[in-house]
Amino acid sequence: MNRFWRGMFAGMLLGTAVGMWLLPQMGMDSRERVMETTRGLANRAERMFQRRKAEMMDVMDK
Repeated sequence: MNRFWRGMFAGMLLGTAVGMWLLPQMGMDSRERVMETTRGLANRAERMFQRRKAEMMDVMDK
């Protein structure tokens, strides 16, 4: 995994941690929405990474 994607992943984890730290007083519904959104973003980033990785592997094989 290159440095850009490692940074993206670390940023998502840090953002989640900060969000969870700041949201306890806002209730479980808000926390669950934040977690759901964060999981969705992480999944989307992972799919994009895998797709680009596959494209690069195809280019390298030619």
